[in-house]
Amino acid sequence: MITSDGKTCKQVAPKLMQKLKKQQDTLLAEYDRVKNRNYKRFERGEWKLLGEETEKDMTFEQYTAWLTQAQVARRAYLCGEIEGNEFEKIISK
Repeated sequence: MITSDGKTCKQVAPKLMQKLKKQQDTLLAEYDRVKNRNYKRFERGEWKLLGEETEKDMTFEQYTAWLTQAQVARRAYLCGEIEGNEFEKIISK
């Protein structure tokens, strides 16, 4: 089957499934919100001059360390290796 914009089901289905999972699981939606928030904290911190940094700013190293830990926790949560409350604690650090 081909959609109206010329894409096949194989191209469209993965994104649709990801959207459905987010709608059904609030923790996955929270993961995306926190990931975007932390990226913006890093991005804003990169553009500030020395001395203008705030406590909320993140360095690239802090962001990548958090992201790596959060991605591992997300995979473990999706596989059922950790509970939701543990996943939430990890992503909110």
